[in-house]
Amino acid sequence: MRAPGPSPWVASLHRVKPLDALDAATAAFEARLVAVRPEQWGLPTPCEGWTVKDLADHVLGGNRFSPVLLAGG
Repeated sequence: MRAPGPSPWVASLHRVKPLDALDAATAAFEARLVAVRPEQWGLPTPCEGWTVKDLADHVLGGNRFSPVLLAGG
């Protein structure tokens, strides 16, 4: 049984700089995108009505704003 208090994972989030976390998440997402084969872009996702391409476009579009928001803008 774990001792009371925040989990080590949650506690570690407080030591990560937001832009560093965004960079790591972006790299992980890129690794997944490069693995998508051309015939898979039109496949559905668990998000009803969204294809793989729709979802990728949505995430990438939102990430354009993340650095500004994380910097306090």
